[in-house]
Amino acid sequence: MPDFLRSPRHLVLIALPLLAVAVLLAVGPIRQSHTFYDYADRRTIYGIVNFSDVVSNLAFLLAGGMGLHALWKRRPPGAVWGWTAFFAGAVLVTLGSAHYHLDPNPRTLVWDRLPITIAFMAAFAALLGEYVAARLERWLLVPLVLFGAASVVYWTMTDDLALYLSVQVGVFGGGLWLLIAFDSRFHQKAFVLAAFLSYGAAIIFERFDHQIYAFTNRAISGHTLKHVLAALAVYWICRMLCERTGRA
Repeated sequence: MPDFLRSPRHLVLIALPLLAVAVLLAVGPIRQSHTFYDYADRRTIYGIVNFSDVVSNLAFLLAGGMGLHALWKRRPPGAVWGWTAFFAGAVLVTLGSAHYHLDPNPRTLVWDRLPITIAFMAAFAALLGEYVAARLERWLLVPLVLFGAASVVYWTMTDDLALYLSVQVGVFGGGLWLLIAFDSRFHQKAFVLAAFLSYGAAIIFERFDHQIYAFTNRAISGHTLKHVLAALAVYWICRMLCERTGRA
């Protein structure tokens, strides 16, 4: 038996994503709510329908572009391929999510969710490489990204969100466990934790889309803020990599 299978912390790390997949698939089909496409802010500005939810995706382009630039110019140590795929996924979210919000429907939603899973799985591979073993990034990056994409394909074919949600839950749970039970030579857990907290806040704001829109007197919606907060999570990873080679 490999040594890492004798370690409880490694067993928990393996079990968390697998448990997320098993539980969510076992509960039965998880259908997309018919109210999912009912966003609060539907204003058309400068001829762009759903203006705020479309344009706020530029935050992903900014954060992802900054991350790719930092990797190219600074060449920080660590899981370079994983973080490159992560930032590339964030840039692609700009296109996919903007396209979706111009015409929210199941067909366009596919192009929103595909880059999200790319970014999620690439980040998990990068964290595994930096907190467990460098070889895990090389071994798992492509399989994890492909599995994430497959979860979106599974949803389109079955109208079942279980596998797609298990990707997010598994990565979130596994990532937090990495921060709790493992250490990296870079000692930059605060940045990763800030990224997790920003994304967690984004999910909460998304859930209260209409309420936040009403509370702000129709100035900004929860879903628009979700985009900004999720992009902030990408920014924290960019900051983390920049800190490895000194401040800009």
